[in-house]
Amino acid sequence: MAVLRGETIVEPSGADAEGDYCYDKDVADGICLPYRSERITDPRIYHLSNGRKDRLGDIVEIMNTMEPGKVHLSHGKEGKYSLAKYGSISAPFDVSKLKELGFKSRSTKAALDDYAAWIRTKMKEGRTC
Repeated sequence: MAVLRGETIVEPSGADAEGDYCYDKDVADGICLPYRSERITDPRIYHLSNGRKDRLGDIVEIMNTMEPGKVHLSHGKEGKYSLAKYGSISAPFDVSKLKELGFKSRSTKAALDDYAAWIRTKMKEGRTC
């Protein structure tokens, strides 16, 4: 996270772009959950995501609560951090089958808080990110 290194990010567009993002720790849990479940007796296919769409602008607002004023992202769907070039996401993935097994993804804020804490720890150890 560049902002945790003190960098300021300014992008002319992208705040309105949406994506179905999933934190890596939630991905790991979601992958392991079917294997640990005693309820699964045959192979199945699961959608693995957080099951909701997040706007990049909302993610930026959360990041600015951690490091005020460090991220500026103007309205629009196109931009460096936008997934628009890959096509639009009309709806979040349906994760109901995985939820039946107990899957819970973190909120976007909780995921960013956890990730930022991890990055800060690595930076204190002298590692670069």
